[in-house]
Amino acid sequence: MFKLPGPLGILASRAFPERHSANGQGVKEPRIEPQETLRQFLACSTDDETLRLRDILICTHADPIVQSVIARKSRDQAEREDIYSLAMTDLVGWLDGLKQKVPSVEVRDFAAYVRQIAYRAFGDFLREKYPERGRVGDRIRALLAGQDQLIQWKTDAGQTVCGLKQWRDKGLTPKQSARLNLLERDPDNAVKEAWPDAIPRQARVAELVVKLVIWLQHPVDLETIVDGIAHVHGVKVVSLSPAPGNGADDAAGGYSHIVDEGADIEKKLQMRAGLKMHWDAIGSLTLKQRQALLLFARDDNGVSALSLFMELKVTTFREIADAMAIDWEAFTAIWRELPIEDERIAHLTGSTLGSVRFNRWKARERLQNGAGAIDHA
Repeated sequence: MFKLPGPLGILASRAFPERHSANGQGVKEPRIEPQETLRQFLACSTDDETLRLRDILICTHADPIVQSVIARKSRDQAEREDIYSLAMTDLVGWLDGLKQKVPSVEVRDFAAYVRQIAYRAFGDFLREKYPERGRVGDRIRALLAGQDQLIQWKTDAGQTVCGLKQWRDKGLTPKQSARLNLLERDPDNAVKEAWPDAIPRQARVAELVVKLVIWLQHPVDLETIVDGIAHVHGVKVVSLSPAPGNGADDAAGGYSHIVDEGADIEKKLQMRAGLKMHWDAIGSLTLKQRQALLLFARDDNGVSALSLFMELKVTTFREIADAMAIDWEAFTAIWRELPIEDERIAHLTGSTLGSVRFNRWKARERLQNGAGAIDHA
């Protein structure tokens, strides 16, 4: 989503970076084990090196973990971006908090902590956006808390799962299976298989949990059970379908209601004034942040947000290219492809995939906070 409040700034113009990896996927950071990077981060005494090590922890080590959790939970691009933002906010706060507690702190498994943060971000997102689903989840958690044989527990990876007590005692963990795929893809039919005689919407939550867990025959992510039961009870859950794209049905573009010649002139002027302020604020971001934000920015229909800046004459084509330090001719070549995905942005800008996502998060944070503090990404 492209939501950008913020104050003044300046646009930059530099040569477009040409660094690429051999495989065309962007620059790769030298691989250092996360525990060693974390040790160096906690021991570091200089500000610049601390920021560099923190960014390696986030972009190289944490980002793939967060993305893998989010990818399993939602297929909607806007939702994934929101969940990622929550996770990054918590992760940066956690790392900064660790730094302040040195030398009394010890983290034995960095990856496990990151997974916990990602799962918590997903849960927080669901509770805020889908409160009815949250109430279903609360009922299921209360039910499991009072059971002896059907229980919930945390895995070593930080995932909250549910299943039979004997499964936990044997060290079993969630796994992919045909039945789990059916539950995730088509909860109604999964319930029919698990409980053929039931009328799903009339079935009691407690009985549904028992039937589904026994039918699965292995531990399962608790949120998957909550999603399935919420769905069959007619409660809105996190999207399982891709976000709208800019296909034939969207040919008019997501901004047609704004830029149409017959649209209210006053509304267009107000929109233009607001976007001009946003554009000025974008200019105060670092180069990498502008690239990560603008090349990806899109509306709900998948149309590049830069089209709106152009249509309302907030800025010019050349100014947009200059703001991202992209050669004018090169930008002309990719204009029709916008918005582009993170892998392509990493290739074009000579960045790692994780740093692209992290820089976009930092850009949004700075814009929401008034684009005041300068960092060195």
